[in-house]
Amino acid sequence: MMLYKQVERYVKIPERDTIEKINRRAEELLEQLDVLLARGEASREEVFSLVGSGEFRDLSARNRLVHEVRLMVNAAQVEWEQGVERTLLETGSTEKLIAIYRELCLLLRRVETGLPEEYGMELTAFLQRERISTVAVLCIIQGTELIYNKDSMIEKVMRMMEDRAGWMD
Repeated sequence: MMLYKQVERYVKIPERDTIEKINRRAEELLEQLDVLLARGEASREEVFSLVGSGEFRDLSARNRLVHEVRLMVNAAQVEWEQGVERTLLETGSTEKLIAIYRELCLLLRRVETGLPEEYGMELTAFLQRERISTVAVLCIIQGTELIYNKDSMIEKVMRMMEDRAGWMD
């Protein structure tokens, strides 16, 4: 307890009930988003509107799940604006968006850190299997804090695409 008091002098630590309120509201918003995602293409504008709202943006700074979903929906919006045939919204649920985000970031980090070439092949197989567009990958690289050298990573992904022309979109 003594250490907590020392840290508390320098860092504002949120109260437990504040954290619980944030998490409850995050769950409510994600459930709302799930309903819209389940409706499919008809609710695209509503999805973009909800995720673009001030409350969603604010909550994404305080809740990891909301943050991950927000990055994925923002990528889907760019996909839609760029005319990508199948967007990330077609996954149908926030749970699936989060799973794809986490797997994609893991595979991108492996490639970024220069692990064996088999990880690059694993990344391309994942992108093909999940039908994730080039646009989405580039948006995630730019948006996530998990990729440190973004320019280098974009170059690596672009080289991978050239080597396997037509495999992503």
